[in-house]
This record gives sequence, C-alpha cells and structure tokens, in this order.
Amino acid sequence: MSKPDQFNNANNVNNAAYRVGYRSPPKKTQFKKGKSGNPKGRPTGSRSLQTILVEELKSTITINENGRSKTVKKGEVIAKQMVNKAMAGDHRAANLVLGVSQQHEYQEALKAPSVIETLPQEDRQVMQNLMRRLQGQLPTPTAEPEKKGFS
Repeated sequence: MSKPDQFNNANNVNNAAYRVGYRSPPKKTQFKKGKSGNPKGRPTGSRSLQTILVEELKSTITINENGRSKTVKKGEVIAKQMVNKAMAGDHRAANLVLGVSQQHEYQEALKAPSVIETLPQEDRQVMQNLMRRLQGQLPTPTAEPEKKGFS
C-alpha cells in the first residue's frame, strides 16, 4: 500500500504547497477566522470551585456543644476540630493550625504602623538621616575642633 499523496489531496486544492503533518492540520479542520473554537463558552452563572467552597464554609449548621444546640458556620466547626486534633497530638493538624496562626500574625503586623511613623517629625528626620548614613547614602559628619585664637 502506498501513502496518499498529500500535495494532491482534495482538501488542498487552493494551496497545493500546503503539507499536512505534524503541527499542520488539514485546513478543513482548523478554526475559521473570526469564529470561536468554543461558541457556547462558559455557561452564565456557573461558579468556580473557590466560590462554591467559600459559600459552603459560610453556611450554617446546628451542633450540640455541652448539651446545648448551637448554630455555627461550617468553617468555625472545621477550625474547632483542627485545634482539638492539634491539642490531642495530631502533628499534621498542629502544623496546619500553627502555620495559619503565623500567617495571621504576619498580616496583622503588616497593618500596624512602624515605629518611625509614630515618632514626631523632628525625630523621624533624625532617624531617616541616621538610616541613610548607615546605608552609605550620606557622608558622616566630621566634628571640626574649635579654633582658638584670632580669626
């Protein structure tokens, strides 16, 4: 059996030099200009996995805690269970809880004003000049000895 001649194929009547092969699909099967390859697109109102997850964590559930019925968010229940597992000695739960705690503390520290921002203006300028001098941006002031005698 012989291979069909790709140059004389019926699909390539307009362009006899077009070769079908690796990374060159037949012209007939290629997307047409100005027409989407996914005409229907994503359905309107479809939600991402993250959106669905956040909605579920915000939804409420009724639990019994110390003999009382209580309505709490599902995210709170998960947090309580993780902390309880960490306290019981589950190392994975402890790492997760401590990691989230550190992340939260870091975010809070970023929100707090720095020490320099809380100083009065004159002290702030002194501190900024000192920092520039330490970084090598300003020359170190030299103390000249007082001249005695006639000038």
